[in-house]
Amino acid sequence: MTGTPTRSPLRELGHLPGVTPLLRWLIIGYTTPPPRTDRRCAHCAAGLWPGACRPSARCPGCRTPVGPPAYTVEIAAAAAVGILILSGARGWELAAYTTWSMFLIALGFTDAAVHRLPHQLTAAATLSLLAFLALAGGAASTWLAAVASTVGLATFHALLHSAAPSGLGLGDVTITIPVGLALGWLNWRYPFAAALLAHTATLLAFAIQRTNHRQLQDQPFGTYLAATSVIIAATAHTTL
Repeated sequence: MTGTPTRSPLRELGHLPGVTPLLRWLIIGYTTPPPRTDRRCAHCAAGLWPGACRPSARCPGCRTPVGPPAYTVEIAAAAAVGILILSGARGWELAAYTTWSMFLIALGFTDAAVHRLPHQLTAAATLSLLAFLALAGGAASTWLAAVASTVGLATFHALLHSAAPSGLGLGDVTITIPVGLALGWLNWRYPFAAALLAHTATLLAFAIQRTNHRQLQDQPFGTYLAATSVIIAATAHTTL
């Protein structure tokens, strides 16, 4: 790739303590009732920034747990960035997949909590990815594979949404756009592998519920897709 900045890759991990509180802030904002601009504890009305955005994930006033469980966001972010660094991703490509991974982590935790995939986060993941990949360069065939994968993946899920809107929401369709672009840039097969794994995980969760004689509940397909996509993107660089 061309135009890659010369920076020590280990510095990326050093930025995580400043990034993960922002991730928690985003997740809290999209998983609490409106108005989202007034992020306050539902129990004591204390302001949640920055106390609740620390890894302990507790309200600074009443110590009630807030947002994702303690340390889960931090572990997910560190694992994604760490694997990307160890895989050999560098420069603008590392920046592209790191930023994309952070937004997908936020989307995954949000969907797991409230079964919702905010279009604002999906758009941010897509635009930031495109901006950094544009700086990284890439052959025309690479861009063509990424766009074709995105169109194919999004079209397939749009058809599923049209056939069963209650089973697959519009947010589940739109999240396939940044997934298709990011994984299609690496290999056109990767987006479909991620989708297959995500659908398999969804069906497996339903099967476990049925086996345990529990009432079937909606599954966060977006969470499964975000998780499988980040894992594939992080590990795929080792084979490039």
